[in-house]
Amino acid sequence: MDCLRHVLVKLQSLAVTYTQTNQTVQCSNRHKFPALKQIPSLALRRRSDIIPAMKARPSVIASVVLCLFTFTTKGSDFLLAGFAADAIVRYDSSGTLVGTFASDPAMDGPTAMVYNTAGNLLVLNEFFHNVLKFDGTTGALIGTLISSTTLGGAGVTDPDDMEIGPDGNLYVTSHFNTGVNIAKFDGLTGAYLSAFAFNPPTNHHHGLAFGPGGNLFQGNVDTGRVERFDGATGAFLGNFTTGAPVSPIAELAFGPSHLYVTLDGAGGGARFDATSGAFISYLIAPDTFASYWGILVDGTDLYLANKSTGTVKKYDATTDTFLGDFITGGPAAFDIIAMPVPEPAGEALLFLGLVFVASMKRRPQRQAI
Repeated sequence: MDCLRHVLVKLQSLAVTYTQTNQTVQCSNRHKFPALKQIPSLALRRRSDIIPAMKARPSVIASVVLCLFTFTTKGSDFLLAGFAADAIVRYDSSGTLVGTFASDPAMDGPTAMVYNTAGNLLVLNEFFHNVLKFDGTTGALIGTLISSTTLGGAGVTDPDDMEIGPDGNLYVTSHFNTGVNIAKFDGLTGAYLSAFAFNPPTNHHHGLAFGPGGNLFQGNVDTGRVERFDGATGAFLGNFTTGAPVSPIAELAFGPSHLYVTLDGAGGGARFDATSGAFISYLIAPDTFASYWGILVDGTDLYLANKSTGTVKKYDATTDTFLGDFITGGPAAFDIIAMPVPEPAGEALLFLGLVFVASMKRRPQRQAI
């Protein structure tokens, strides 16, 4: 009992939070685990609080332990969405090519990637108008998560970008908001949930990112501004960026203090204050071959992909210092993501927890006297 209490308290110290919904526990590392019906709260302070947990099935106890398996992306491999190659390409943490990670005849113009809460890789395709689901570890195709019929019926007629929200749902935007700015789908089943945001008139949009305050931000190519929507309701909150408009906006990413915006059409890359939205300067100046699209902030590292040259540049996201070309000769990457990997601390706690579960199975029940 004391061992489990120690593990649960340690879990709290690691800030692994969860919400109990529909008999699932969602950890902050975006992986799902079975519901812990017998344990309504992880804030266990007294020995008496833990006793009911001992009556739980071993699988229930194991669910608590598995939540300790925290994940990070620092030092992980990277996936690039090869738009023209119709493939997801993998590079290791040093920028060395590993090979094709995922591809399929139904992949045509991969423009965005996310990991859902089940750890599967989702790929949005602009030309086939679908979202494909792959095993997040092996790259094996699982199937079509969202069909072209479902996307089109939701108003996403020319898919551009997608993000997983804090609620685990999938938010998808179209190049042109002929029906909706942003549509919401179930991140696990692909079922259409609602038209999340709509800001008429018809506009040309690129880029989607959750940012400060949990709000959702979208790039408006027509105005050269980044727009802001309430992250819970989808209500339009107006233009976020101010100062000189930048165009044509391709993709967005928030760093520790800046909002970074990649620009297609030789536009380079711009940076804005992440709190006020004020234009600061160009991180990469406009130039003939400076057509950037894919962007990733991974901790304190910033990566920007040049779709004209196949180069991915690396910067320090806290100082904006250029750290060199991370990848050269890569695909025309419309998106970059880091593959999640388990943290050593999580592995150690997982081992501790499994030892405890095994000991509980062997422990004889004490008879009342």
